Amino acid sequence: MICFEQLYLECKIPEKNRNAFYRLMAGKDLFGHKLIRSWGRIGTKEKIRLQERFPSQEEMTKTYRRILSIRLSHGYIVKQGKEIGQGSAKNQEILD
Repeated sequence: MICFEQLYLECKIPEKNRNAFYRLMAGKDLFGHKLIRSWGRIGTKEKIRLQERFPSQEEMTKTYRRILSIRLSHGYIVKQGKEIGQGSAKNQEILD
């Protein structure tokens, strides 16, 4: 798969005993556009939880942005991203 974008997000809320990660990858393979998601508790082995296929890149990008917006509203912070560097950009800049 050729990866267009990849984001790694973390959510740490000690009061709620929350220590979670979320990875979102968007790309293209032989069969079309693909969105891969994985999540879990920080420190556990990461495994792919959900793979979705899309007929066009526009539909995939729309879903990618929707999911990212939801994760950010739930308290996740971008820690690493392919096009944004190592956490140097603000979360809102990613959505623009």
